[in-house]
Amino acid sequence: MGPQRSIPQYTLDGVRGADVSTYRYRTEDGLELSLLRFCRQPCDDVVLVVSGLTTSSDMFIMPEHRNLVSFLLDNGFTDVWTADVRFSNRHPYNTQGRRDTLDEVARYDFAPALELIARTTGVDAVHVIAHCLGSTAIMMAVFGQVDGVAGRVRSIVANSVGLTPRVPLWSRIKLAVAPVILEDLLGLRWIGPKWSEQPLCSRGGFIARLIGLFHPECDTSACHMLSLMWGSGHPALYRHENLHPVTHERSADLYGPTGFSYYRHVAKMVR
Repeated sequence: MGPQRSIPQYTLDGVRGADVSTYRYRTEDGLELSLLRFCRQPCDDVVLVVSGLTTSSDMFIMPEHRNLVSFLLDNGFTDVWTADVRFSNRHPYNTQGRRDTLDEVARYDFAPALELIARTTGVDAVHVIAHCLGSTAIMMAVFGQVDGVAGRVRSIVANSVGLTPRVPLWSRIKLAVAPVILEDLLGLRWIGPKWSEQPLCSRGGFIARLIGLFHPECDTSACHMLSLMWGSGHPALYRHENLHPVTHERSADLYGPTGFSYYRHVAKMVR
């Protein structure tokens, strides 16, 4: 039996007063990906929102907040789409042993999504709001002149990072060391915030409990694992005093697992 949730993992209840549709598309290299559309009425200023690595559309439609999609809809951008590319937590690809990097995301994932949006709405170019490595990937696609991308993007708001990631020293160390230890030496194919749900005798379960010893700031194992996976700090991603307790409780649902090839690619970028 899974953990008890106060909010269902993939809920759409965070957006009110909009028609919600799911669109699926296939990439040139054969993956099925998806878009969510939140439409109050057609408009010329269509917005596409892109999440970071291991998160998903769910980051922008959380019912416990006045979320980004609702804010856009309330402020004149009445046709908002969210993209779940290959590294989204709504897809299984991060745990399948694939060797994808941001190159594949940039090369394959955005062009068919933008073509689908244009075909559906009749609007040729969209505004993009992208977060973290989603920002890096869409910027790579635009600046790399990927067919079907650059001409369909009117503007980009890139949150946290753009083309050139800059990370603290401790993050550089983790990027260099963690894939070697976890993948090369221990034989793990991916890392994820739900490792504590595995038995203590498993590699993931043991690592999650070990990491918890270094994070006395809370008793949520997923939060501890996220501090290992991303950034520097206690915790790495946020200050607890600024975080809604329900969001903290949902951290294992909002952030998913990832394979190590993405870490290796980012490590190359920051060197």
